[in-house]
Amino acid sequence: MSSNPSTTTQIIYNIIQKKVQEEESISVKIFGTFAFFGLFFAWMFSGSMLQDVENGLYGPASIVIWSYVTTIVSLVCLLLIKNITDPENSLSISTNLSGLFAIFLMIWIISINIKHFKKINMDVVPKDYPAYSGWSYLLLFVQSLFLFITSGYKRETSGNGNGNGQPKKEDETMMMLQILSHIIMFLTFILIMIQQIILDYFSVDVL
Repeated sequence: MSSNPSTTTQIIYNIIQKKVQEEESISVKIFGTFAFFGLFFAWMFSGSMLQDVENGLYGPASIVIWSYVTTIVSLVCLLLIKNITDPENSLSISTNLSGLFAIFLMIWIISINIKHFKKINMDVVPKDYPAYSGWSYLLLFVQSLFLFITSGYKRETSGNGNGNGQPKKEDETMMMLQILSHIIMFLTFILIMIQQIILDYFSVDVL
């Protein structure tokens, strides 16, 4: 007699979940490290003097694209791990939304750098552009740090209160960090939109 497909699927899912939980700590450290360095390099070298001013084949745009691609892959893996190990936690759901929006912002930045690849690498962009891009990369870096902190906290904490129906102070702190993260996301969105407008309407095309 064949097994019920839904039962078989549930058994396979439970096996995968147990395996991921066993390897969660090392996986989070690996992907978190890749994401950290990706964000750090994007911020540090966004205004780098290492650029091809003649042909625009390499420079800040190249660094940002590769750095954020690495970060996006790492964040996706971290979110998948979190969904498998702690799928029903309310803070996890909020963290997932923050992570997805951070990924959206990075994809937006990548698209801008691809569209204006040569101009950015050749440094023929309006003088205000580097300041806006630098701040947006820094805010994304800070926002992602908050994301790692909040997701890591719930992975290590199993309590749901302080015993009298009130939330833990640690829980309140994590919620405050998430609110601050949302504010930073909004500011980052505005800065990226300004970059898009500057490059689309106030920069000179290059061959």
